[in-house]
Amino acid sequence: MNLLALVATLLLLVVVLGVYWLPSIIGYFRHVPTIVSVVVTNALLGWTVGGLFIALTMALRPRTASKESRLFRLS
Repeated sequence: MNLLALVATLLLLVVVLGVYWLPSIIGYFRHVPTIVSVVVTNALLGWTVGGLFIALTMALRPRTASKESRLFRLS
């Protein structure tokens, strides 16, 4: 029974940490240009619901088009 409790505790810990760091993970995979501010906001304020939503909003905001893509756009 102790092994089952240990596995359940470790699984819960991984899920909680994954949810906590979700804004940073999303920002990393979306190549957000302000990833440092997303990670810092997530690390310092992520434990609050408001801080988590601020970091998530920063990670999900639309990226601006680069200078090269604006030059070659045909519209």
